[in-house]
Amino acid sequence: MIKEVLKIISLPFVLGSIHFLFSDSITRDFYLFFMGMIVVGALLIWALTLIEKTYYIGFSYLGFLGLKLILFMILFGETLETLTALEPTSRAAYLIPFFVSLLVEIGALYKVLNHTSNSE
Repeated sequence: MIKEVLKIISLPFVLGSIHFLFSDSITRDFYLFFMGMIVVGALLIWALTLIEKTYYIGFSYLGFLGLKLILFMILFGETLETLTALEPTSRAAYLIPFFVSLLVEIGALYKVLNHTSNSE
């Protein structure tokens, strides 16, 4: 199952890594935050799988996503306010780390949930 998860998340991960290497410090901070949250989310899913509560994975992820966005707004609120002076297209570029992490998480979650539903 781990090979399947790695295969499905490899493209967004590679594209995100390339964007990380050629981005500014604010974008890199966003990437580091979201990558850390991916690790925390993976640990949450792994813990639920270990205690055989896989039917809570989807709801747990939704709660975790809300918590992650609230924490992001608290930590980067001032930074986001400084970005309002930029053009809309420039501001949209700062959303790329969020969408890359979202694609990685959803791809991994899809594989985990698909695997657990097939094994039952």
